[in-house]
Amino acid sequence: MTRAEPVARRSASARARRPPSTSTSISDRPSSAELDFTAALLREVRLLVAREARQTRLSGSRCEDLVLAIDELATNSVTHGGGSGTLTVWRDEDAIACEVRDSGHIDDPLVGLRPPDPEQLSGRGLWVVSRLCDHVQISSSPGRTLVRVQMTVRARG
Repeated sequence: MTRAEPVARRSASARARRPPSTSTSISDRPSSAELDFTAALLREVRLLVAREARQTRLSGSRCEDLVLAIDELATNSVTHGGGSGTLTVWRDEDAIACEVRDSGHIDDPLVGLRPPDPEQLSGRGLWVVSRLCDHVQISSSPGRTLVRVQMTVRARG
């Protein structure tokens, strides 16, 4: 969906949407924000994630890491996922989960798990995301990719 202006919404359907249950999920919380974005709204994506992350007890550097990770995911959506995407955020005071969905497709089942070759010109984004965030889940099928990341107050161990 393309919009002329950024729209962060808290509709009933967005509040009801929850990430799949995992042992580290904050899925018992309603989503706190959702934003459909295009290239023109990447700044709004960063601002939304920063605002939501500040509502948790994450340290400043971990908030910055999360903003960088989601910026990378949103930029991938614009570049490789059909030119647009949707960001959904769930949070409580101890954790934040962000999901970026788009209409792209990732073929490599190990994407983001292997360090990139130092000689390659691109293809580092999902690996960087996996280094910055506590948990990363990637689900992709033809015409749909979903990447969910989570960060908790405690530092990664």
